[in-house]
This record gives sequence, structure tokens and C-alpha cells, in this order.
Amino acid sequence: MTRGSTPQQSPPEDGKELERSSGKRYATQSGQSSIHGRALWEIQSQESQTMGFYASNGQGGAGNGASTGKHVLFTPGSSLEHLGQNIKAKGISDGDYNPAKVIICEHGDIHFEAKDGDIFLKGKNIHIFADGGGEKGNIDIKANKNLNLKASTIKLQSEGIFASAKKDLNLFSQGFMDIQSGFTAASTFADTLFSGPLKEITESFSLSQSAATGEPANTGEPTDKATEDLEVGESNTETEAVAAEERDLIESQEARRLLEGESVDGTTFELQ
Repeated sequence: MTRGSTPQQSPPEDGKELERSSGKRYATQSGQSSIHGRALWEIQSQESQTMGFYASNGQGGAGNGASTGKHVLFTPGSSLEHLGQNIKAKGISDGDYNPAKVIICEHGDIHFEAKDGDIFLKGKNIHIFADGGGEKGNIDIKANKNLNLKASTIKLQSEGIFASAKKDLNLFSQGFMDIQSGFTAASTFADTLFSGPLKEITESFSLSQSAATGEPANTGEPTDKATEDLEVGESNTETEAVAAEERDLIESQEARRLLEGESVDGTTFELQ
């Protein structure tokens, strides 16, 4: 193993010398500049694994001069942590909080990304809380294809629930379906678009058709000819009613004369 300074790089800002120690399969160094900042302590392996602690460069800082030094781990293969072998096991109903792995960020975000893979979260229970105040406190889930929820019971509790489907919305129940509300309004797009303006649209079409043909527009009000036809129809109905009454009267008189032994032409006869 060799040890010494590396004169090729400029001296660090703190005025201390560069350090580098090399072994057969690894090397450690301090003071060298890297994309993560000035290395305080860094170890490199012969297969390009790197882990190090780096001096603050102000990135992401609050601007008060406090250190924002970094810790970086890089490996071309997988990284595995196996923890909690001797921690108390949780029972079926044991709800005590007994962590084996804790990550706490006082400020800033936590980012998980699998660029060419899946993310799996598995446990006896999974709790997700968004307890931000004001306009914060949101949980946003976005899927390019399907969002599948499967459970023995699914409960939704909210001050307002809004469901919008650009294509189809299907609700199926193999059992009883109970829908209760203080007020229920159901309509289709046809109702919404045409129930109110339908009359105005029809009248506008009639007016435009009248202008093209020269005939009176049908505005829904009876025309003079229509009024006249209506009056004639009513008169005919009254005439037919009077004629029917006269026929009934004549038939009743003829029946009475037959019962009294008198024929229709006035001659008398005796009923056998």
C-alpha cells in the first residue's frame, strides 16, 4: 500500500494537503474534487464501487452558512440491507411502533425512482399520511394505464367525491345496492344541452326555413288557417253529436210502437 499526496490537483480550499492510499483492490482518498464536491473521505474499489462523504458546496442549503455535506454510495450492482434480526417480533394485534429502519428528513424531499423496474412495498399494513397544512396534504396517484384496487371492503369518506369518465362509467353489484341522498338530480348530456334551448333552436330553424321558402314560419302559435280548420272541426263534431241524438230518439220511438202492436207504417197488428 502506498500513501502520499497527489500534486496534479490544486490544493483544497481549507489549505490541507491531498491524501490518497492505494491497496490491491481499493483506494481511499481525501481532498480530491469530484462531481459531488470536495471529498472528505472516499473509498473506491477495483469494480468502480464508490462511497464517500463530501464537503458542503452550498447546494440545497438555507443560505445561513450551515453545512450541507453529502454522503454518496455508488455501485453498478445491487445494494442490500438486512436488518432487525433481534428486534421484538410483532404479534397479530400488536400495534406498537418498533422500527428497524428509519429515514428522517428535517427538510427536503425523498425521491424513489426505478427507471427500468418496479417498486414494491410489502408489509402487514401500509400507512400513508399526507398531513400538510393549508393547500398541502394531498396524495396524487397517476397511472398511464390501469389503477387497480382490490380489497374485501373499500371505504371512501370525504366532504365531496367527484368521479368523471370521458368514456364509460359502470357500476355493478351482485347484491343489494343502496343509494341515499338529500337531493338527487340525474341527467344526460342531451338533457343538459337541449332541454332548455330546444324551443329556441326549433324556432330559429323555422324562421330560417321561412326566409328561404317564403312560407310563414312555424313559431308554435296557430295560424289563421289552422284556427279556421279548428273551428270547422269543432262545428262538425257538434253536428255529428246532434245527429246521433236524433237517431237514438227515432230508434226508441220505433221500438215503443212495435211493443204496442203498431208497425212502422202505422198499421196495427197483434203480437202472437
